[in-house]
Amino acid sequence: MEIRSVKKIQGKNIYSHHPVLIANLHLGELKDVTSDQFLWIHNRLKEILPDIREHRCSRGYPGGFLERVREGTLAGHIVEHVTLELMNLAGIGTYYGTTRRGDEPGVYKVVIEQVNEAGAELALRCAVEVVEKMINGEKIEIEKIICEIKEEVNETKLGPSTEAILNAAKEKNIPYISLDDASMYQLGTGIYQKRIQATVTDKSSVIGVDVACDKTQTNKVLDDLGIPVPYGKVAREEDEAVKVCEEIGYPTVIKPRDGNQGKGVTLNITTEKEARTAFKVALGYGDEVIVEQHIEGKHYRLLVVGDKLVAGAQRIPAHVIGDGEHSIRELVDLENRNPLRGAGHEKPLSKIQLDPVVNMVLARNNMTMNYVPKLEETVYLRESANLSTGGTSIDVTDIIPEETKETAIRAVKVIGLDIGGVDLVTKDISKPMESENSAIIEINAAPGIRMHEHPTEGKPRPTGKYIIDHLFPDQKDVRAPIISVTGTNGKTTTVRAIDYILRSAGKKVGTTTTEGIYINGKQIISGDTTGPKSAKTILKDPQVEACVFETARGGLAREGLGYLDAKVAIVTNIDSDHIGQDGIETINDLIYVKSLVVEAVEKEGKVILNADDKYVKHFLERARAEVIFFSKESNNYYIRKHLSIGGKALFIKNGDIIFAYGNVENRLGKLEELPLTLGGIAEHNVENALASLASVIGFGLKSQDAYEYLQELSPSYDNTPGRCNIFRCENKLILVDYGHNPAGIEKVMNLAKNISKDRLVSVVGVPGDRNNDLIKETGEVVKGYRDCLKKVIVKEDEDLRGRKAGEVADLLVTSLETEMSEELLIEKKLCETEAIKKAVQEASEQELVVVFYEKLDSFFEAAKELGIEPTPVPIDQVYSNKEEYKKVLPSSS
Repeated sequence: MEIRSVKKIQGKNIYSHHPVLIANLHLGELKDVTSDQFLWIHNRLKEILPDIREHRCSRGYPGGFLERVREGTLAGHIVEHVTLELMNLAGIGTYYGTTRRGDEPGVYKVVIEQVNEAGAELALRCAVEVVEKMINGEKIEIEKIICEIKEEVNETKLGPSTEAILNAAKEKNIPYISLDDASMYQLGTGIYQKRIQATVTDKSSVIGVDVACDKTQTNKVLDDLGIPVPYGKVAREEDEAVKVCEEIGYPTVIKPRDGNQGKGVTLNITTEKEARTAFKVALGYGDEVIVEQHIEGKHYRLLVVGDKLVAGAQRIPAHVIGDGEHSIRELVDLENRNPLRGAGHEKPLSKIQLDPVVNMVLARNNMTMNYVPKLEETVYLRESANLSTGGTSIDVTDIIPEETKETAIRAVKVIGLDIGGVDLVTKDISKPMESENSAIIEINAAPGIRMHEHPTEGKPRPTGKYIIDHLFPDQKDVRAPIISVTGTNGKTTTVRAIDYILRSAGKKVGTTTTEGIYINGKQIISGDTTGPKSAKTILKDPQVEACVFETARGGLAREGLGYLDAKVAIVTNIDSDHIGQDGIETINDLIYVKSLVVEAVEKEGKVILNADDKYVKHFLERARAEVIFFSKESNNYYIRKHLSIGGKALFIKNGDIIFAYGNVENRLGKLEELPLTLGGIAEHNVENALASLASVIGFGLKSQDAYEYLQELSPSYDNTPGRCNIFRCENKLILVDYGHNPAGIEKVMNLAKNISKDRLVSVVGVPGDRNNDLIKETGEVVKGYRDCLKKVIVKEDEDLRGRKAGEVADLLVTSLETEMSEELLIEKKLCETEAIKKAVQEASEQELVVVFYEKLDSFFEAAKELGIEPTPVPIDQVYSNKEEYKKVLPSSS
C-alpha cells in the first residue's frame, strides 16, 4: 500500500465538525482483496491491539468492526481502524473515521478525526505498516510504534499556557486562528480580535517586555518606585563578578542578565570558588551576568492579569526523597518515571534536569550523584525553583495579603505589562512584604501558568479563563458576524447586494466572491476567492465589522469552512451543477456538501432558505437555527406553513415585497422599484434581491431600512461586475453574464428575451470539468430559445480542466444541432476573445448580443481589439418607456 497524499482540514468540513486528516491511500496489490481472504488478520488485530474489539464501525455495537473483518472488508478500512486505535494508545484518541472510494481505481480516502495533526499523520503511516505486517505475518513492535507517536505528539503539541488559554476560549465559544507554527494565535475575529503568543497579549507593551527581559533594568525601574528588590550589579568578567560579590557581601546570587526559566541561576553563593563556578555557568546563557544579594526565604510566583492578582504559588526546587537504597542519580531516574512528569511542558510537571548547577549544589553539601540518601531524607538538587527544571508548586492564592497583591499588581504595571509573573522571595507569604524583609527578584513577561493550572498541591486556578476574561471583559463582542452564502446560482450577486446594504448601514464589510476579496468595497485580492483561506483573510483583518462570504462547493468539499459559525447562512438555490466533481456523483451529494453551511450557524443565528427551490426540504431538515424563508409567491406551501407557526418570511404579493412574521405582514415597497430586478423582469435577480433582504433582516437590520438601501443598488458594472451587465459597443447592446450551467444560462436568456424579443446572438460555453450530460443539457437549454436566437457562437474556456481542446465545444455543438432549425446559425470559435469579437462584429444594431464568459477580461480585450470602448448602460435606458417593465413582471398572488 502507498499513501499518495495527506491533507489536513482544521475547520468544520463535510466529514466532521472537527479537524480531520484525509489520506489518499492506494491499496496496491490489495485493491481487489478483502479480509475474508486473509482471516488470520482477525486474530492478529485482537492480539496486538486488544481494545480494537470495542470498535463499533457501522454496526453500531462493540465488535462490529471485527465482524466486518471476518465477513470481508478492504485493507483501507482496516487501516482506518488501526489508525484510530494507535491514536487512542498514544493519548490523542478520537472516535470518528471513514473510508471512501477515491477518484481512481484502487485509491481510497481514509478520513480520520484528529486533535494533533503530526501525531495523527504518523499514526496513519504506522497503521499502513502495521496492517501490511499483519497480513504478511511479520513481527510488529507495537510498543515502539506507540512511543514514536507519543514523542511526535509531545514535540508538536501546544504549550501548557497556550493550551489553557485556547481551551478557555473554546468554552466561551470564542473562535481562534493559528498565526504561525508556534504559539501565536488570534482570538476573536475582525475588529474584535485579540492576539496572544503564549501569555503575551497584544495589550502588552513592547517596551515593557524588553524591560522585563533585562533584569538590571527591571530592578532599577522597580527600585525607583519604591518596590523592594535585591541590590545588584552587572559583571562581564569572572574577576569582576567575584569583586561584586565581596562588595555586596555573601551570600549572593549570580544569574544571566537576560535569562529565563531559571537557566544558569545559582543561589546562596558563599565563597569565591562558588562565585567563579557560578559565573561560568551563567555565562553559558548570555553575554552579561548579574550579581545580586541573596534574599532569604521561600520562592513564590504571583500571577497578575490586568488589574488583578489571580493566582499565587510557592515554588519548590527540584528534589528527591531518600529510601536508604538508591543513589541520588537513581532516585532522579525513578522520579522522572512519575506519570505526572514529562519532557518539556507536556505534563503538569517537567522531568528533573541534571546539569552542572545540580553538581555544584550537591558539592556544596558534600554530596555527589552517587550519594545514597537516608530514608525520608530530602535532598534539594537546585536552589532555584523553576518548574521547567523539575520543581513543584503549592497553591497559596487564598493566603496572600492585600498589601502584597497591590505591590505585585503595581510592579507589573510600572514595567509596562498587562500580564506578568512576579517572582517574590519572602519567609511567610501570608504576611505583608514589609514585615518579612521580602523582595521581588524578577518580573516575567510571558509567565508560564502551568503551576497554577496544575499545582502539585492545593487548588487549581483557571488562569487561562482569567486571561480570556481580561481580553474580552464583557464577552459580548468577540467576532465579526458572518453572512455565508451558498447555492448553485446567484451567490455572487447576492453577496454583493448584502455587502452594499451593510456598507450603506455604516458597517465596514469584508467580502469574498468569485471575483476577489473586498474590504469596504475595495478589491484587495483578485481571483476566485470562495474558499476557507479567503474567509480567513477577512477574519484576520482588524478593520472588518461584518463579513459576507461566498461559500462555493469546491472549497466546502476540499477544504471545509474557514470560520467557526455564521450569524446568517443562505442557500440561494440548488441545481445539477458540478456533478462528477470532488466526489459529488448525485444531486443528493451536492445537497449534502452545501448543507454544511446551514449546519454551521450560531445558536441565535438565522438560516435563509428559498421556499421556491425544489430541494428546500433537505436544507430545512439540516437547519438548527431559526429559518427565514423567501419566495416569489405568497401562497407557497412552505411560506404558508411557516407563517402559521409564527415563523418569518419574505415574499411578493401583488407586486409588493412583504416581510411577514406569523399573521403580521409589513409591506416594504414595490418589487419593480428595486433596480437590481430590472423592473421585475430579471427573475433570477428577484430571487437574489429577496435572499439579500432576508439575510440582512436576519443579521439585525430593520426591514424597511434594508429595502431602502437596496433601492440604491443598480445592476451596473460598478456594483455587480460581470453579472447581468449591459454595455453599448458603438450602436450595439451587449449583455454580459457569468452563466455557466443550464439553470444560470436559462435565467439570463429569459432576461435577454424580455429585452430583445426575437433578435439574440449568444456566445456560450461550459467549463470542462462538467460531465457530458450537463454539457448536453446546456445545449438543450439554449436550443429552447430558437424562436428568438439568430446565431449561437460556441466557445471554450481557456482552462480546459482536463479536457482535450475542442472536446467540450463539440459536445455542445452536437446538442445544439439536434432537431434544430436550419435558420439558426451555429458556429464554433474556441477562443473566447475571438468568439466575442465575431459576435459583436456580425450582430446588427437591432440584435442583443448575450455573452457568457469564463473571464470578464475577455470581453474588454475583444472590444479593445475591435477599437471599441464599451460603455456601461443603466438598465432603465434599455427601454424608452418604463411602463414596459410592468408588462413582463412575474405574476404574483
